[in-house]
Order: sequence, then structure tokens, then C-alpha cells
Amino acid sequence: MLAEFSEFIKRQVAEGNGRLKPAQDPESVIGDMFKNQDRNGDGRITADELKLKVEEDAEKDITRHEEL
Repeated sequence: MLAEFSEFIKRQVAEGNGRLKPAQDPESVIGDMFKNQDRNGDGRITADELKLKVEEDAEKDITRHEEL
């Protein structure tokens, strides 16, 4: 699954839909991204795991805006 995720991320970057951290090993960055999404560590990213991440990110955005 990591290989598929890596290819997806690289394709998104190539198409201009994002970028990886400069001056860092792309494979390391992608591996960290995968581990961040794979909440239960089973080597797969499920829709529920993606949903949890999206909800967490939305909550962080609300908190950041409230802190202004």
C-alpha cells in the first residue's frame, strides 16, 4: 500500500497539486505522510482513517482561527 501511496503523492506533485518539503528525502517525507494517515498501523489507509484526519485538521483550523 505504501508503494501505491507513494506513486499517488508523486503524481500529485508532478501535476502541480502540491509539493514535498524541500531539502528532504522525498521517500522519507512520503513514508511519514503514510504513517500519519495509517492510524492503526496495519499498512493500509482506510476511508475511516482519512475521515478522522480530515476532521482533526478541520478542528485544528478552527482552533487556529480562534487564537487570532
